[in-house]
Amino acid sequence: MSQWFKDRRQEFIAATLRQFGQVRRADLVREFDISVPQASMDIATFLASAPPFVRYDVSAKAYILEEPEHA
Repeated sequence: MSQWFKDRRQEFIAATLRQFGQVRRADLVREFDISVPQASMDIATFLASAPPFVRYDVSAKAYILEEPEHA
């Protein structure tokens, strides 16, 4: 698969988190017509390179952007 497509999916994850505060695997599946395992790998790749302010919310089944705590 082309790196260009992988980059677009990474950009989509970042943009969706910024705009809506959360992203789901289903968002990637719907937007890019990819499999659920591919969406999971894309999110894992994003989380490996992203700031630590994203967590998985089990009840919402979504990755949630959290505001960093200020001291």
